[in-house]
Amino acid sequence: MYPINEMNHLVQTVMIDIDFWSILNGRAIRLLDNSDVVYSTARTLNISFRQNELGYNEIISDPIACVLQFMDIVRKIMPRLRDVNIEHCTNYDIGNRAFFLAFKKLLCQSFETSDPTYYSPPVTDLETQVYIAPSLTSLKFAWNIYHEQTAQLIHNNAQSLKSLSLMFNHMDSIQTLVQSTSGEPIVFPNLLKLSFSCWHYLESNCKPTTNVTGAFPRLQSMYLNMDYPFKDDTLFRGTSNTLEYLSMNVNTEVIEMAQKYKVFGGNKYPNLRAFRIKNINTRLMRPGAPSKAATKFALSVSSKLEILSVEDIAMEATIVPSIVEHGHMSSLQLLAIPDAFLTLSQIVVLLEQIPILTDLHCHYTGVGTLFEYVEDDQLPVVFAQKYAPLSNNFRVLQLGHWGNTDIAVVARCAMLMVIACPRFTYASVSSHLREKMRKCILELMSHDSFIQYAARFETLLYRG
Repeated sequence: MYPINEMNHLVQTVMIDIDFWSILNGRAIRLLDNSDVVYSTARTLNISFRQNELGYNEIISDPIACVLQFMDIVRKIMPRLRDVNIEHCTNYDIGNRAFFLAFKKLLCQSFETSDPTYYSPPVTDLETQVYIAPSLTSLKFAWNIYHEQTAQLIHNNAQSLKSLSLMFNHMDSIQTLVQSTSGEPIVFPNLLKLSFSCWHYLESNCKPTTNVTGAFPRLQSMYLNMDYPFKDDTLFRGTSNTLEYLSMNVNTEVIEMAQKYKVFGGNKYPNLRAFRIKNINTRLMRPGAPSKAATKFALSVSSKLEILSVEDIAMEATIVPSIVEHGHMSSLQLLAIPDAFLTLSQIVVLLEQIPILTDLHCHYTGVGTLFEYVEDDQLPVVFAQKYAPLSNNFRVLQLGHWGNTDIAVVARCAMLMVIACPRFTYASVSSHLREKMRKCILELMSHDSFIQYAARFETLLYRG
């Protein structure tokens, strides 16, 4: 909370980071009640309960009254309050009955006077095994030993949820996310964003299947920062016309599932604009050509992608001929292949194949076969004569730098892009190499072969 000043009327969001016990012992109430601050136009309140400064058994005479008083003060401070975002620290021990009842009252008071937006709640009431939440629009939760209660909480809010984020520490009964224990489907008619992740790498011995036909009919974004948790296409059913962003980990099992159920291909996802895949567990890719398999999978998803990111620790430059062979990436604007080691020759091929590409992220390893017999001092002239203008759209080259690559070689690549691409202005390298690269560019600018382009290199000196 900030003191009174002439800018308070411009504040739209108020953030309170507080120890919940300080509400119950009156300390927070005294602090706020003695302030005349008012945020007259603020509509959003973010409350984070972080610490527990009082002992577990400390007696609070009337915790409910304290909560009511606290919320009365909040309403005075924010007379136009509409949205309440509550984040609850999982370190709280809510087995304390007084604590739980007070927290329940806080929730009820918050949501009676506002539109519920986001709730990252405590685990459960250990005595009654009941979650407290009204019609939430956003929920961030853990899927753990209390997964039955978690599933019930999600089901209770299925009609209103717009965003659902789950952190898994085991995979038990994950099918109950989209169907009841009796097998009835659970539909989320308003869900726009779905996010799965896990605290550590999880493998399910027996991934489930479901009969749900379309749990997420309006889903726009799906983030699967863990292995795909189902044996079938449960999460993708009914999303083909709405999905715009997809991020997922891949392995042989996922690729085979997608092929078996014909998840992608045939322009099934006409609105999918961004696709990001990771292959962080190469041991789950069957022997052969794991990188090529992941690349082929990525290219098969949609021909209308504008953003494609393939992160694969086994990545090889085979992605370049794969894209050329595929030949249907004319809409691609950003290609991120940070584990691929490309040469200048391969970058040229990509820019010729994808004319509207604006951003490329990769490692750089030298000039390659097209220029291997060209002397360094002749390279700018030869490159300009043969390829300029190479691309009128290419603007950004983010270059990873492997330890044995001379940074001067990387700097020369960026300068050649400036020569051949009229809109190119940004070569990004790791922060610890920026000053060294800047010095390399300054030194190369003085060479006869580069000096005629010196004015265009200025942007490279101050960005990246």
